[in-house]
Amino acid sequence: MANFEALKAAEKLKAEQEVLINPIQAAPESTAIAA
Repeated sequence: MANFEALKAAEKLKAEQEVLINPIQAAPESTAIAA
């Protein structure tokens, strides 16, 4: 369970970093990941 939570946290962090780098292209991907 801890591994799953760590992976989920890592994906969230990556998505946040992508938004900081390029919000226009990253936003749709982040929305898809969140959903």
